[in-house]
Amino acid sequence: MLANQAMWELLSEKLGVTEAELIEKMGQIDLRDGKRDGKISTGNLKECPSCGHKVRKQRANCYWCGTELTLSSPFMDSKRTD
Repeated sequence: MLANQAMWELLSEKLGVTEAELIEKMGQIDLRDGKRDGKISTGNLKECPSCGHKVRKQRANCYWCGTELTLSSPFMDSKRTD
């Protein structure tokens, strides 16, 4: 949340991006998975390299076996189509 707020303030202050433009872009991103539901629902899971169970990408450790997992950046995994 802090990163999002900081990026929004920088975009708004330094580049003049408007709230209307932000809302429009949010709508475009929301529809990338084909559903207007306020969520990004593509690829939120990864496979644990040790036990093979599916775990959320945000987890630092596997829920099932405890293996330490590599956390990825939330901005590197997004699928851009525009």
